[in-house]
Amino acid sequence: MNNFIIDFLVDDREISSGIFDILINTQGVTATQQHLSVGDYRVDDRLLFERKTLLDLTLSIKDGRLFHQALGLAASPLHGIVVLEGTSASLKESGMRREAIQGALITLSVHFGIPLLRSKDQQETVQLMLYTARQARTFARVLRRSLRWAYPGEISQGPSGPI
Repeated sequence: MNNFIIDFLVDDREISSGIFDILINTQGVTATQQHLSVGDYRVDDRLLFERKTLLDLTLSIKDGRLFHQALGLAASPLHGIVVLEGTSASLKESGMRREAIQGALITLSVHFGIPLLRSKDQQETVQLMLYTARQARTFARVLRRSLRWAYPGEISQGPSGPI
C-alpha cells in the first residue's frame, strides 16, 4: 500500500452512482471496479463503506436489506461504516415515519456498532471517505508508535506484518 495513494475497490453495482467517476478523477486515488459481497466501497483494505441515499435507506428498511447489510458490515474484519447521503427532502418523499427511521439508525449505531456519517451529495461522500481513510492511516501510525513505546521489544508483528 503506497502511503500517498488511497486505494478504492468499488462495487460494480455502485458504478452508476457517479462516485466512481469522481474517484478516478481525484488525485492520489486509485479506483477499481469489482463485485463486493459486502459493502459498496472497500478502502485501503481497512475500511468498508455502505452508501445509502436517504430514499434507499427507507426502502431498505421496508424490505429488510438494511439489517442484512448491517450484519455483513459488523461481521467483516474491516471497519464498517454507513454513509447516509442526501437531504431531508428525500425522507419526506418516502412517506416513512420519522420514528421508524430513527429506530433503524439506533439499531445500526448502538446494537451493530456501525458508525453513521452524513453527506449531502456524491462529492461530499467521496470527501468523507477520503478524510476517514487519511485519519485511519494517521491513527494506525500513532497506535504503532505508542505500542512500541509502551512495549519495547515485545511488539514487532501486527496482523498485516511488521509494526
